[in-house]
Amino acid sequence: MIDAVEVVDMNGRVVYRIPHFSAESINVSNLIRGIYVLRVIHNKQAVTRKFVKK
Repeated sequence: MIDAVEVVDMNGRVVYRIPHFSAESINVSNLIRGIYVLRVIHNKQAVTRKFVKK
């Protein structure tokens, strides 16, 4: 299980956070259009990926 998943906007604000994430997908339909960073946290390490919400 992943410790947490966060979606961060370009201003550095965490706009969406899911603790103890175990699903296979994330619903971002409620986010406005823009560029975001997806941060996946597991075993005190983070992996980040940029994505565009159209």
